[in-house]
Amino acid sequence: MITLELTEIKQRLQTDLQKTKEELERLTELLEEKQVSGLDAGSAGFYTWEMNLARKEQAVNQLEILRNALNRIEAGTYEVCAQCGRCINPERLEILPTTTLCLNCATKQQAEDLPDF
Repeated sequence: MITLELTEIKQRLQTDLQKTKEELERLTELLEEKQVSGLDAGSAGFYTWEMNLARKEQAVNQLEILRNALNRIEAGTYEVCAQCGRCINPERLEILPTTTLCLNCATKQQAEDLPDF
């Protein structure tokens, strides 16, 4: 991958990381404002609290994924498939900047994850 493209991807990842951190802070504040102990199960407030908790968990996971991608850039392994060690197509990285797998390995993994009928 050309260094300029990698720099652009790194900037995108850093921007996404900052936005995700801000979202995590916002969700943490919302959850602290409304403690679950004061809410009735089945109420709209409880539903909102659970949704915010799920969104917070997603934000925590996204932070890890973004940090992993940035660490791979710094380590020089960003363009290398974590499974087979081959190069990941630059177009794939541009579309999915946090991917760790080449298209072949991602396809195989997806097929393995499908339930047998």
